[in-house]
Formats: sequence, structure tokens, C-alpha cells
Amino acid sequence: MLYALLFYGREEEWDGMGSAERQKIMRVHLDQANKANADGALVTSMRLCQTQSATTVKTQGKEVVVLDGPFAETKEQLGGLQILNCANLDEAIHYAKMFVDHGGIRFDCVEIRPVHPRPDSIE
Repeated sequence: MLYALLFYGREEEWDGMGSAERQKIMRVHLDQANKANADGALVTSMRLCQTQSATTVKTQGKEVVVLDGPFAETKEQLGGLQILNCANLDEAIHYAKMFVDHGGIRFDCVEIRPVHPRPDSIE
């Protein structure tokens, strides 16, 4: 089954780090992504640009509007995601724990969401 790991952290903490600390964190994160890939679990991985580059399309009443920036102001921002092919939720949790706890990275949480097996279904 496919699972999405959604990585949330605080952009201001990342922005406040020096280059050496960012490189260390990215090196550890990439090593762990490579391990998930070697295990055959990693389908894809992507890092998102920061929220100031976001554009939101939403409804306001009966109109559709386009706004600069993210929809919600929160302390944590979605910074990236990975799609994993895991046998079950326990395996997905194993990888999520691996990514939360490494190299001093500031992920506040990793949310795990099953990817719907039939995206065309209304169920």
C-alpha cells in the first residue's frame, strides 16, 4: 500500500540555521531516504519551496480567488513529502520515526496518510 509521509517543521528555525547545520541535516535526511530506497519502499520524495512562494486558490462565497501565500497561518509548515510503498501502517510508522529522529532536524511531526488505492472512487 502507498503511504504519504508529510513533513512539517518551522521555517523560521531552518532560516535561522547556519549553512553547516543545514548541510548536516540534509545529508542525514538524504542518507535515510537512500536507505528507504534501498529497502524498496521509497517511491518518490520532494522538498517544497517555502510558504512565501505559495499561491492559494480558494472560494470566497460564490467566487474563486487567487491569493499570495499559504491558506492558513500556522506555526508549522509543510516542507516536503515522500511516497512510500509499505506492507502496512507499522512499516510506514517505522520510516516516519526514522525521519523524525535524526541529525537535529526540526520536523515537528511527520503525518502519515494512506494514498487512496482508487483515486477515481467516491468512497
